Amino acid sequence: MKSKYHILLILLLLILPTTSKGAELKPKEIIRNFEIIAFGSEYQNKTWKGLRKWKDPVRIGLQGKYPRYLEDEIKQFTADLTSITSHPISLYYSHGMKKNRKLPKNFNKKKVNVIVFYEPLHNIKKKLGKYFKDRPHELDILLNEATCFAKLFTRRLEIRAAIVVIPDHISHRYARACVVEEIAQILGLPNDSNLVGDSIFKDRGKFNELTKQDRLLLKILYDQRLTFGMSRQETLLQVERFLPELMEK
Repeated sequence: MKSKYHILLILLLLILPTTSKGAELKPKEIIRNFEIIAFGSEYQNKTWKGLRKWKDPVRIGLQGKYPRYLEDEIKQFTADLTSITSHPISLYYSHGMKKNRKLPKNFNKKKVNVIVFYEPLHNIKKKLGKYFKDRPHELDILLNEATCFAKLFTRRLEIRAAIVVIPDHISHRYARACVVEEIAQILGLPNDSNLVGDSIFKDRGKFNELTKQDRLLLKILYDQRLTFGMSRQETLLQVERFLPELMEK
């Protein structure tokens, strides 16, 4: 009887999925990855000296002839982000919300500080070129290399506004992935890198939803002990101090 139990145990170990302890990232790796994503820049070939994040609530306006599911995806994901970061992030305006009289009380269109554009690919450069006047070649690179993209605008390293661009020819699945990656990035984690492993911010990978590591990186960024404009060195020292606390939660 004992040998049968041993055989059964071996079969179960072979069949059941296993989680390698080596796959769990250590604090030093998390800090390194946070530095890469928060202070790097994929298309500007520079390293930022200070931390960028939002102080004000993030209020998103959705523009274009978008499918209904896109509005639903943004609402669901912004609710998730708010839960992760404890920072208010929401879909503030859409044509559907206006039509159905579901705009927030005391709605003011001037409060929209992020615009998600859903546009035909051929129309993007003409309509959105004004946002890239400082770096027009960057828009050409993005149109050639990216499925979707975003750009954030800062004042003294406080993120004050952003745009997200989603071409209208992509599938629901890819549109969802665009919502996840680009809205997460405009919060202050704008870089993509293959050095970060299991992450939506990995330059080439299969992740279309936030991973455990991504959620931790967002929690780190919006921890109240970090403020926009904080130097790179001071930021990383602070993260080193409080990261064990976040990892225990």
